[in-house]
Amino acid sequence: ANIEVDVGAQGEVAEVYPWFFTGKGTVKVLKDVKSPQGLATRDVAVYLPPSFQENTLKTYSNILIAHDGNNLFDQIQCDTCCANGCWALDTTLDTYIAASNPGLMSEVVVVGVYNTPDRMDELTYSKDPKYGGGKLDTYLTFVEKTVMPLVASEFPRVSAASAGPWPMMGSSLGGLATCYAGWTQGSTFSPVACMSSSFWWDSQDFKGTILAKPGPSPKQDHPFYIDWGSGEVSDQTDSNAAVIKQLQGMGWDQEVAYYVQPGGTHNEHSWGTRVNKPLQLLFPPAPVATKAAKTSIFV
Repeated sequence: ANIEVDVGAQGEVAEVYPWFFTGKGTVKVLKDVKSPQGLATRDVAVYLPPSFQENTLKTYSNILIAHDGNNLFDQIQCDTCCANGCWALDTTLDTYIAASNPGLMSEVVVVGVYNTPDRMDELTYSKDPKYGGGKLDTYLTFVEKTVMPLVASEFPRVSAASAGPWPMMGSSLGGLATCYAGWTQGSTFSPVACMSSSFWWDSQDFKGTILAKPGPSPKQDHPFYIDWGSGEVSDQTDSNAAVIKQLQGMGWDQEVAYYVQPGGTHNEHSWGTRVNKPLQLLFPPAPVATKAAKTSIFV
């Protein structure tokens, strides 16, 4: 810690890692990350929270893996990626982290894995009769075995990158991929936030086949966040509602939070306007860490 403050009668000190001069995080792009698993080469964007550049002693225990990294951040916005506007995730994170000190949520590092022309294959676990697909398990191995070790190597102070379980978030097919990862590989990817998930895929196979398999255990350690917009097409709204009903019928009540955004549609702009909800759920403001008292206050 930069400062250890004696908190008095409790016999403890509070560890404080202050930052004063910026309310904006930075986005670094790791270029041309190759896949030993045989997937396409891609970039990976890493959002580093506001304190990262200023306070070089602080380590980071919160991390979030997010799909479609090329659509997430204002700082690296692709002019052709999002017809309705991109997520602006970095702007939302800055706002909620720096809203006050310690903020409306904890600081978090976000690993945005870019999509590729093979997105439909990479973010689906089975072959849909119309669309194909089925490379998701390989993609998840790429994230676990290649992307996260690279992030840990490039950013040693991001201690959360070195070992899972890692929280994950995605939308559309990325939401399907995220819920699949949380249900079938919960020891590696958890908790999960699945936004406007394409649960219609392969005749609602996620509800019919995946949820029929044993879920992560104990379930209280593996929360799920699921949402969709009321303005999405019926395949989306009906399949998402069906998954919620199925989970609740299986006894997953307290472990599943869901939200229906009034008027929300199936695009990055809608996801960006409500992404604060899963962020605050997964990374609430943390109490200041304390440990046994010392006799001095120092910088």
